Amino acid sequence: MLLSNLPTSDNLYQLLETTEGEVTSDRFYGGGLNTGRPARDGAFLNSWTQTQFFVGDVNVTVPGGGTPFLFPAAAIWDRVDVGTALMPPAFNAAGFAVGFQPARPAAKWTRVIEASAAGSGLVASPSTSVAPPIETLNHWTQGRLFLSGPLSPRAGLVVAADWAGAEQVERNGVKEAEGQAGSVFANLLYAPTSRDEVRTVGWVQRTQAPFVGATAFHEPLAADQTTFTHIQTTWERHTTSAGAWRLFGAYSEADGSRASATPVAPVIERLIDGPVPLLVDSGDRTDRQWSVGARATAAPRVHTLFAGVDLGRASARIGPGFSGAIGELVDSNRARVWQYSNAGGDSHRHATTVLAFAGDRIILGPGRTLDAAVSYDGVSGDADGAMTGISWHSVLPRVALRWKRRPTSWVTYVAGYRRAVDRLTFDTLAVGDPFAPTALVSRWTAQGVGPVVARVGPGTGGDPTFSTIDASLSRPTTDEVVAGIDVQLTPGIRGRITGVAKHTRHLFSLVDTGAPLSSYTTFNIVDGRPASDGGDTLLPVYNRLPSSFGADRYLLTNNPVGDDDAWFEGLVLNAEASAKRLTLLLNATASQTDGPASSRGFHAEENDLGGLGELFVDPNATPSAKGRLFYDRAFTLKLSAVYQFPHEITFGAIARYQDGQPFSRVTVVPDLNQGTEFVRAYPAGDARFMFTGTLDVRVQKRVNVGRAGLDLFVDAYNVLNMGNEVEEHVVTGFPEFRDITAIQPPLAVHVGLRLRF
Repeated sequence: MLLSNLPTSDNLYQLLETTEGEVTSDRFYGGGLNTGRPARDGAFLNSWTQTQFFVGDVNVTVPGGGTPFLFPAAAIWDRVDVGTALMPPAFNAAGFAVGFQPARPAAKWTRVIEASAAGSGLVASPSTSVAPPIETLNHWTQGRLFLSGPLSPRAGLVVAADWAGAEQVERNGVKEAEGQAGSVFANLLYAPTSRDEVRTVGWVQRTQAPFVGATAFHEPLAADQTTFTHIQTTWERHTTSAGAWRLFGAYSEADGSRASATPVAPVIERLIDGPVPLLVDSGDRTDRQWSVGARATAAPRVHTLFAGVDLGRASARIGPGFSGAIGELVDSNRARVWQYSNAGGDSHRHATTVLAFAGDRIILGPGRTLDAAVSYDGVSGDADGAMTGISWHSVLPRVALRWKRRPTSWVTYVAGYRRAVDRLTFDTLAVGDPFAPTALVSRWTAQGVGPVVARVGPGTGGDPTFSTIDASLSRPTTDEVVAGIDVQLTPGIRGRITGVAKHTRHLFSLVDTGAPLSSYTTFNIVDGRPASDGGDTLLPVYNRLPSSFGADRYLLTNNPVGDDDAWFEGLVLNAEASAKRLTLLLNATASQTDGPASSRGFHAEENDLGGLGELFVDPNATPSAKGRLFYDRAFTLKLSAVYQFPHEITFGAIARYQDGQPFSRVTVVPDLNQGTEFVRAYPAGDARFMFTGTLDVRVQKRVNVGRAGLDLFVDAYNVLNMGNEVEEHVVTGFPEFRDITAIQPPLAVHVGLRLRF
């Protein structure tokens, strides 16, 4: 009921972004923006590459990490659970997990037809001209057919077909390829006996999203296209002794392709577009994943015993990626030319996973329970032809206590401890893969392409010792402690405040062992800050010796002591209130992180714990690398409300405030031997862009025609047309420092209808 009365664009990424205080996205999805393009969502300390998605018991996260085997429409799920701390053993996610529960067949046949649209006339002009919107909706169309009901006394079916298409314009005003997402979803339920239930869920989906580097590659209409296929079956039996067990199996596949393009002379701006390797890491790609598992519970007296086991296998075939030259600018200064090549064959990567857990929920008294569990999480993976792979084996304890002082008390105290580990992603297995990309990096001068200054992977370029994985690589491990109170003031009003502390150890990075610090000379430059900001500050700069050019060799290994861990502390406030006509949901957070950023820059792929960045490859990226990361928004406040007016008029609203994105002031250093470079002038994330504020509303009127109901609705995204900045010019020493370079998207209005019969 709540979901159908809120502005969602039929997109769960939109809901996660605007309603969950712990969750931060790297993109805007309001109004249909970024349709078909998966979000890089993270929460608190975790990297977006470690976000995991589940449908029931089945992990549906792609092996590449961080995104699911679908672009999630909102209407096909009965419930969506978001976990950021003290997750159950079956959800071994270090920081953020999303659980989808598919819609179950209705007792009587229900049919829903929905359509909505927005054109350029329903998109406002920006409220300020100081900078362009980071992206602007041009048009949007969406349609959905939903059927749910019984096939027989023992069987029921849910079928949904939906399609969404959106065209948007990036900040530079260039039209992009249309974003699209079309899918067919089904959930078949069969109950052969009163104790048994067999559920089969499946979908086929086709998405298209603009290629992130399309503008730099002079191919504005280039697009990434993916076909997702998924099927899973669960057999659940309830026993006569208050216990139950279930068996499940699943298969997922994603077939992706990128529109082929032969760019004339692609050039990127490093400070805006990010590191060059992010634009060349993929050709055509097929990811496959299967899993089988079991769950069992038994409840003798005051105990509830539970156990489970999962076995899975994932594989990826990655076609040859980009081959050619890319020019790199640093704040409009020529820096380097990256000449990429590939081995001409497909890369094949594999991983086998085993998860087993057992535990006991002990009833200590009315309102008092103690959960204790232990898990084993093992994974082994490699790339075909690589010298080394990765094999990790982890034992993970979990304990949680809920305590009421008296059975009638309206306050419940909560405390717990959990250990979690990172999932092995296939991008990690690119290191040492003989078919992964390699490049020669040359200095770029006014006279043209200069000498080769470096060789880069992650591939081997025919030399197995050029790029390797440390055989003793340790697995990133997160310990978390949780404490809080849960208050039930009235049957309709509930609040929770929770403190969370996390500590992640054994972080790893690429290290250039062929060009250690002795390959550089060091000098200091002055960062000319005003006295109000601390005055002049000396910053170290590393100038590479020409004698070391091309001597690079790379090892994926754990970070040195002092840079191998990260910390998080935070508070989460949740409140729910429901009355006859009003429903309110409040989510607020206050948090702080301290960890090493994988690369210089403020984007999710840079100021983040994950990714094979430049932290220990380029010494100019190492100083001041530890600080507040991309997903640290310090303070957030998100409020959702639905009010039922008389005459079947409904008003729904989602208000979102979150502190600005962390960034580091940087200083550009020209004329180094390796080309123009930049260094941090602040610790990572020591400054912030302006806060993001949005108010999205839905006004809906129901008209009953016989047994049918027709809902007419109008959605407005960023209804106040706020034009807060989302990016700034971060280079110090110029009058343009902290000039606004992009603002949030302007107001967009949808009109739509929904027919129920």
